[in-house]
Amino acid sequence: MTFHPPSKDTTPGRSAIELWDGDRQAATIYAGRAGIMIEFEPGYEAGNMEIGIRGGAGVLVPVIAA
Repeated sequence: MTFHPPSKDTTPGRSAIELWDGDRQAATIYAGRAGIMIEFEPGYEAGNMEIGIRGGAGVLVPVIAA
């Protein structure tokens, strides 16, 4: 997987980065004032990928997808 700059404009006040699996886009990760949102592409749903948050102390806290 590799990160790419967003291919489209984002909402003002929000940043984005795309996650690619070879030649297929897997997800777009958005960061804004309210927090972080991950928008998955078909075939790359949250249940198929490990998602975690690393805190300041270097602890990996698992995130349970709804």
